[in-house]
Amino acid sequence: MGWISCCWLLAAWAVGQPPGTMPSGSMPLPPVQAGNAVPPGTLPVGGNPKIGEPGMPTPSAVNPAAKPGATGDDGNPEDELNIKAFLLLDESGNPVIMPGMSFEKMDELQRMQQGWQQLSQLYTIESLEVRGRVVETTAELNVTVRIDLEPTGGKWVTVPLRMANFHRQGPADVSGVERYRLDLGKDGSGHLLHLKSDTRRSVVIAMRVKGLASPAPSSAVEFRLPEAPSQIALEVPSPGVSATVIGRGDEVLETKSQQNSTEVLLTSGGGTFSLRFGVQLPVVDTRPILESESRILVDWQQADNAPIVSQEIAVRSGRGDLPRFLLSIPAAVPLLQQPTIRGGAPFEVEDGLDTELNGKIPAAEKAGEDSSEAMQRRSVGVIPTGDRGDSRVEIGIATQVRSEDGRPGGTIVIQPISVADAIEQTGEIEIRTPRDYRLRWTPQPWVSSQWDQADSDTGSTRTYRFRFDRVPFELPVWLSARAKRLRVEGDYRLTFYDSLASLKVLLRTGGGVPDSRILALNVSGWRVQNTFVGGTTTPVQVDQNGDLLEIDLSSLPTGGESDRIEVALVRPLSDSSDRIELPLPQIAGDPELIGTIASTLSVVTQADYRFIADLGNSLGMGEVLRVYGPAGPPETPTGGATSTGATAGSRTTEPIAENRYSLPDISQPSKLAGFLVTERPRIAYQTEAEISILGNQLIEEVNWVVYPQGGLRGRLPIAWGRGDGARGDAKPSAAEAAGSDGASGENDGEVVYRLPMNEGWGVTVDDMPAVLRASSENEYSIYSDFLAGGPHRVRLRRSRELPGTLFSDALVSGGNRIAGVELPRPGVADVTLRGPMVVRLRGDRGIDLVWRDSTSPGQSQPGEPISLASQPIAELPLWGRRVDRKQEEVVVRRAVLRTAVSRDTQHDYLIASVQGGGLLRLPLVGAGPDVLVRAMIDGTPSDVLRIDDNSCSVRLGEKGTHTVSLQLWSPRESSLLAEKVQPILSLPTGTERFYWEIVTPQDDHLVWASPSSGRAMRWQFDRWRLYRQPVQTASELANWAGASWETRLPPGNRYLFVGVDASGLRTVMMSRMAIWLIAGTAVLLISCLLTYFPRARHPLLAVTGAVFLSGMTLLLPDASVLAGQVMLVAMLMVAVMAGVGYLLAPKRPTRVLVPTTDRGADRSSVRGGSPSRGNVVTPAGQNLGGQSSPSGQSGRIIATEPLAVADSRPRGSAAEARS
Repeated sequence: MGWISCCWLLAAWAVGQPPGTMPSGSMPLPPVQAGNAVPPGTLPVGGNPKIGEPGMPTPSAVNPAAKPGATGDDGNPEDELNIKAFLLLDESGNPVIMPGMSFEKMDELQRMQQGWQQLSQLYTIESLEVRGRVVETTAELNVTVRIDLEPTGGKWVTVPLRMANFHRQGPADVSGVERYRLDLGKDGSGHLLHLKSDTRRSVVIAMRVKGLASPAPSSAVEFRLPEAPSQIALEVPSPGVSATVIGRGDEVLETKSQQNSTEVLLTSGGGTFSLRFGVQLPVVDTRPILESESRILVDWQQADNAPIVSQEIAVRSGRGDLPRFLLSIPAAVPLLQQPTIRGGAPFEVEDGLDTELNGKIPAAEKAGEDSSEAMQRRSVGVIPTGDRGDSRVEIGIATQVRSEDGRPGGTIVIQPISVADAIEQTGEIEIRTPRDYRLRWTPQPWVSSQWDQADSDTGSTRTYRFRFDRVPFELPVWLSARAKRLRVEGDYRLTFYDSLASLKVLLRTGGGVPDSRILALNVSGWRVQNTFVGGTTTPVQVDQNGDLLEIDLSSLPTGGESDRIEVALVRPLSDSSDRIELPLPQIAGDPELIGTIASTLSVVTQADYRFIADLGNSLGMGEVLRVYGPAGPPETPTGGATSTGATAGSRTTEPIAENRYSLPDISQPSKLAGFLVTERPRIAYQTEAEISILGNQLIEEVNWVVYPQGGLRGRLPIAWGRGDGARGDAKPSAAEAAGSDGASGENDGEVVYRLPMNEGWGVTVDDMPAVLRASSENEYSIYSDFLAGGPHRVRLRRSRELPGTLFSDALVSGGNRIAGVELPRPGVADVTLRGPMVVRLRGDRGIDLVWRDSTSPGQSQPGEPISLASQPIAELPLWGRRVDRKQEEVVVRRAVLRTAVSRDTQHDYLIASVQGGGLLRLPLVGAGPDVLVRAMIDGTPSDVLRIDDNSCSVRLGEKGTHTVSLQLWSPRESSLLAEKVQPILSLPTGTERFYWEIVTPQDDHLVWASPSSGRAMRWQFDRWRLYRQPVQTASELANWAGASWETRLPPGNRYLFVGVDASGLRTVMMSRMAIWLIAGTAVLLISCLLTYFPRARHPLLAVTGAVFLSGMTLLLPDASVLAGQVMLVAMLMVAVMAGVGYLLAPKRPTRVLVPTTDRGADRSSVRGGSPSRGNVVTPAGQNLGGQSSPSGQSGRIIATEPLAVADSRPRGSAAEARS
């Protein structure tokens, strides 16, 4: 209605009517008479009143002084109508009285409605900041207020600052405005700031005030601030003070404790609030923290009976032992027995709970809960018993619920038993129902279904699970009976062969099984082969009566409720016509007991047949679902891979074409009609050929990668030349007759070498032998079991002998042409060549094979592959060109030769920077026929020419600087003691500078090297041994020569030599075991010689040994160092053995008794002889005994002291001697 009034006023203003007046035709309302009162907002009876009608005054009666057209001196009407109300029409056309108002008021309301209303006050309090401290009962504060003032238009504007309880301590400091006045309100509202300004100003007022603070211990300061963003910082002269705010509740409070005080920071929106602070002890919450986990089991296996609900509640305390707590039981649920404590926990249930009558125990009312809500539940207490407590208890309660309408399977409401004051109450619900029923429920908040995690259903029970996150809740559930109707879904797979159709029917059953437990299938003239349980070989019991096949569902694993039945059927096909009409099996039986689901029919054709359906003449067929054709080859095959990811050469099945159709109802008769046509084979292939000379044989090898797009069925036709078969019956021309059988003839100045027509081709398919035979149409075909779906690798290879004159005759001006070389190709009518055909030509024995095509001038370069856009069908234009053995001036500037040896293989790797062009001939030393050589010129692979066994050649190309990389692998024989290492690949004479790097296994060491090459190594210590370290790494050597190594070697011992004479590169290496045996044996022999043969300890022998060792060190320094290291270890072992022998030998006594009789021999021995008794030499040199030792020398004992001899003692007494 406000919008209607606004629109009316705007229209009046648009036509020039003054605000507050009515246009012509409008009617002012008369004053209401006492006797003719009308209710407010209604009109008098009789419809819309008009001026002049009875009961309505005339305009002159309303305003007698008003005269039309009368104006004053200023041009305005002398008197205006005093509008009291307006009569407006609402949207329905009903008149409504609207009280009158001014245009300004209406405009203000309209702007407020649209959000255009501007604030009437001319100031805004931007912020307020209060800082100070509390001293006993006084709060000393500094208040700063920031005000944004609009132009006042010459009027005073009053800003209420409130703060009536804060008293100024001096004049306020006001900045930002010149005219202001500050006083107190007479009504006690607080401080008033009067401002006046003609421009917009930012005013800041600061004043010092004092307020009253309530005394300790709970001090408080009341703030009466204006409604503005406020920041309060209050310093309290006590540490550890806590503060609270009593106000709106949205204030932000923060305390910062210092050493002697506490700073309280408060952020609020102004207004009136109290800030309380004081030293308080922390409140310790000793209330128990209870959590419960419930398991509700609803046993509803008998739909006719009321279900039994068993609830197991596990209550746990998160803070100490469990105190007494209450269980809230719904009052409408009858208990079957008293709650029980499980597991022997020290708790008991309070007495007084009636299991029959509800509501005997008075329910305790909670805060905010009326008595009616409290009566809907019963409470029972659980209390601990004895002195021993526990933090967990399990309680079991059994209840019984009845359906709301009393019918079997009706709606029941599951309500949990809750724990009073528990912070978390969760659990699960398990409902067990009969298998013939399904559970239905109404979704409720906090209750979620967990049926995906339910256990597998048993034969008679179905289980449903739910999970709830909080209590209380009510979950309505009910049972719905299942319809006992068997549902059957079929999957038909029809496969066509040459003269046979095979149909596999897969039937999936579900739902209720009929009482007869028989599923009838009308096979419609098909012959039944077997019937199995789907996915197994277990037979199913069936009975066949004519075309009706009765399947016994009781013989299935689940009795037909959820089983799969596989039936195999066959039917012969007629060869006279390509039209096919086949009836399909159908389900027979009562539609009320057996229902069918939409099924599918897959039609598969093998080999080179295709089936085209005639849906117009078919019966019971639905839409075409999908059509699969034979998998065609990919557009850009890589590495012989097909579009399905199968690599060329992997054995695959025949390509199949599959069509899928829908069968809406397999219980109705259906028929498939169409045509079975033959599809001609199509193939795509990639090919490459290699023609090479090996000895006196011409080797032709053709490799195909065949991608069949139709069934090959084990046979691939091939053709030669221009379609004249395999050229087995081809007759040479007169010009070529002389050259047949290997002879040579001249034709227009050229020598033609015609090869014998020997078709000795060998064929393999996917690396397996195949057969090449002529067919009845004088064509050749390849037969193999692997020629099926594809892709396949086919290789054809033959060898023919070249005439001996090709290698001995001189080159004529016309050249030497080799005739009779034709390459086979697939003999299929629809064939596609993928990519170019690459032909590689390789020569030998001084003859190069070159390609000289009459359609293009010039000839190919030796070793260069030929790329053809299509496979040639005529003879290949091959020419034999003798290799020019004249070597141009070639200089090897830099070269790095690496020789890596192992037990049975030697690998030579040469990287050289060569200046020149033409052929580069490299000598080979001791190279046999089984040496493998590979070469790269300037990073491009190149052919290696083996003129003989003693050399190899590579083509450098044009004159210039070339980088040659040559690798050679050769077998070698290893020796047990010492092995001679020499590079097989030698450098030509005139090499300016080269490095020779030798890499041996880790247990082999170099003991001698030819003195013609210098050593680019230095000795380094590695723990207790010495080893040789090359001065340059392998990568530095390769960079110096201008290339990089392509072959990585295993770790081993590296030796580096440098020189300019590459003819004498020879070394000798020995294994670590051989060095140890030689050095250790020598040390042992010398030790034994010096130990057991004293005469060997002659100075001459020592000098001879020293000279020998010195000479060996000078002549064989490498071997000397290695032998010296091993000898040190051996000598250390000898020293250890000598020390052990010394420790194990018995010690001689320091004093011995020497018998004086002749039989008593002196036991002290001296090397060289044993003195007899009495042969004692005095210091003067006299021999007292006068007898000689058995060795012929006098045994003498040299006494360092005078020795007393007692002759007067009797025989047999002992004399004391000092040794």
